Amino acid sequence: MVLAAGCGASSAQKSPPSASAEQAHASTAATAPQPEDANPDATESAEPKPDHQTVRLAGIDVFGTEQPHDEIQAALDFKLGASFTFPSDTFRSRTDAGDAQLRERFGFAFVKLSVISYFAGPNAGEMYLTVDIVDADDKDRMAFAPAPQQDIADPAGLIATWLEYETRAWERLRSGDLEMPDGKGRCRGGFHCALGFGHPTLTPAEDRFIAEVPAHLSELRKVLVHSADAEQRAAAAYLLAYASDRKQVIASVLPAIRDPNALVRNNVLRVLVGVQEDAKHALLPLDELLAALDFPQTTDRNKAAYAILHTVRIAPEQYRSRVLDAVGEQLLAMAALTQPNNRDPALEILRVLSGTDHGDDIAAWRRWVEEARKPQKDTATSPRR
Repeated sequence: MVLAAGCGASSAQKSPPSASAEQAHASTAATAPQPEDANPDATESAEPKPDHQTVRLAGIDVFGTEQPHDEIQAALDFKLGASFTFPSDTFRSRTDAGDAQLRERFGFAFVKLSVISYFAGPNAGEMYLTVDIVDADDKDRMAFAPAPQQDIADPAGLIATWLEYETRAWERLRSGDLEMPDGKGRCRGGFHCALGFGHPTLTPAEDRFIAEVPAHLSELRKVLVHSADAEQRAAAAYLLAYASDRKQVIASVLPAIRDPNALVRNNVLRVLVGVQEDAKHALLPLDELLAALDFPQTTDRNKAAYAILHTVRIAPEQYRSRVLDAVGEQLLAMAALTQPNNRDPALEILRVLSGTDHGDDIAAWRRWVEEARKPQKDTATSPRR
């Protein structure tokens, strides 16, 4: 199990993040830590996450812009191999300053220094920084819904119970006595499992979710779509995974896939991945997932990639042309990143669609993509950087 803390899995990953940590480090994120990315193929056991750790900057990537990447990297106050205390207020100030500096210098519509630090597994002690960018003439990548404005009541106190559960689960994880979802801590209900309920003090919360969420789907949908509180919307997305069947879950969370808040989008996409992961038929609307792969942030691409992966696995030949025409360049760009949580699922999608494996040879993958796209070459989308 690979655990990661992000602001803002090294073998071929077969499932979405299942029990790792993303620390809120963006102005759009909720204040509570949220699950990020894990490699379920890895066999290392999870270690307790410290409040702070010293990490080495193992990779710097730039994604989403036509501007020269080396020029952008040169403008950053970060050097490969440097060590940092993470998370910390000092580090947050440094990334915030980097955001502002790049936006002012290059006139980007959006820029975010997205950082993910791994604290267990093969990437333990490593941190990866991705400069997520939207160019000024590419604002359609941020075609999100308006920010919700309503004050919505918490249905049966389920939102509060979820947030309290998250707080306690993180406390147990940090103290080292939380059974992770790949062991005895697996969720007993729902179509999505992150930290799980692997401690006796946590199981009553899941009992409530299993018993009560199906009777409050309508109210929880209202919270997800209309609440002005992003933390409540993010919690509602996870609670809706406890609907009675997969189609109910999809219908409940899909309307929020274009939420303006990155954490809410992250949670919605995570739930969709969980719904599709072990399904025998394709259930998700592929066009929505392909669009989400072009959303601005590292966490958007990561979850969208896993949702696409689990969809195309069902019928690779059926989906090959459609996926490569729409996001072939995005997949190649992601596969070339150092950030494992974007690189690995992109490579796995290419493996599944091609039926072969070129490893991390991006030139070989590009040749294959170009050959596979030849019949549709005139209608292919413009390249994503």
